[in-house]
Amino acid sequence: MDDKDTPSASASASFPTSSPSELEPPEWLQRTTLLLGRSGVAALHDTRVLLVGLGGVGSYVAEFLVRAGVGSLAIVDGDVVDVTNKNRQLPALDSTIGLPKSQVMSQRLLDINPHLNLVVRQEFLTPDTAGDVFLDEVAEELDRGAPPKLALLAAATRRGGVRVVSSMGAGGRMDPLAVRIVDISETYGDPFAAACRRGLRRQYGIHNGVTVVFSTEPCRSTSMALASAARYKRSYYGTISFIPALFGLTIAAHIVNAVTDGPMVAAAEEQRKNVRRMREAATGGKGTAAAAAAAVGGGGGGGGGPTRARGRLSSSRTVAGLSTPRNGATKDANQQQEPHLLPLNLSLQSPHPPPPQQQQQQPPPPPSLSAMNESEPPQCGTGCGSGSPAGWGGLQGRPLAEAVQRGSGFEGADI
Repeated sequence: MDDKDTPSASASASFPTSSPSELEPPEWLQRTTLLLGRSGVAALHDTRVLLVGLGGVGSYVAEFLVRAGVGSLAIVDGDVVDVTNKNRQLPALDSTIGLPKSQVMSQRLLDINPHLNLVVRQEFLTPDTAGDVFLDEVAEELDRGAPPKLALLAAATRRGGVRVVSSMGAGGRMDPLAVRIVDISETYGDPFAAACRRGLRRQYGIHNGVTVVFSTEPCRSTSMALASAARYKRSYYGTISFIPALFGLTIAAHIVNAVTDGPMVAAAEEQRKNVRRMREAATGGKGTAAAAAAAVGGGGGGGGGPTRARGRLSSSRTVAGLSTPRNGATKDANQQQEPHLLPLNLSLQSPHPPPPQQQQQQPPPPPSLSAMNESEPPQCGTGCGSGSPAGWGGLQGRPLAEAVQRGSGFEGADI
């Protein structure tokens, strides 16, 4: 589907121009209005999100946000639907194999909300496609070879008024109770997250301030396979249907709660404490990238065999960006300096700290629910990342799109 065929122009034209506070919420948002009130619905209507990557995580982020009432969304993905996507990705059906993910998802999203202000870009991020004024810094980073995901995360983090949320590794895991949303500095046991932390620290001097979704469950190394003919990754982990979707749900919930001052905001500090305790138990208090890599049997960008990342980042993760409402309806929580520690209630009910002795174990027992998450191992040739609410940043996800653009009617992302 060419750019001229995307629904962004018509969608923007039909987007209401009056303040949502002056409008009666549409009938399809009646149940949402009962829960959030008119002010909450208005705040979501005025929220602008840039979502890069429409795979197992990003496609669910997009749908959950639109169904919640987010009024403006930009989606970026240059990949097409593959038969292997059917086990976990929302746009993947027999009838859509071979079609661009951005096309399939744009039609689906506009069928949910015909008045959605939708900007669609079917392309991957390159120095040429990242030439927007908003992405000048990213284009420069790409020119010097920085992984697209890191370049986008760094630029979004440095830009004021934009909050960033990114998906870490969802592949090789199966336990839904192990999913957390925290600052990237609080992650452990995930080689991909360790590689991102290291890259942000060494290349950009960024140690925290990036909200991520990750799993405390050790990655099941036996589920990894080499990608013999893949353009964007050298290897990949096995995945199950519900873990990538849960990552996407968590990201969408984080955004909605942040915009409407929901309960996840109040529980943020408690989750931070819980994750710290779990990390200390799993890493012996080290909390370093090396300790995190050890928790999964090595890797995380280091050595350890032909399938290790060796310092490279996998190219299949979701990243998204959110901007706050401009009509004054935004809650104070939107201006917090650390909005990233919003907890997933399900996670708090049943902490899942990986036992210390498991760090050196070989493959975990097959039947147990503990290990498998959607995302490739940190050893892709180029960037990393893919759709999930975050400032405006994007990753070069698996086959994710990376060309971020603010099209007609979309002046910039809040998330």
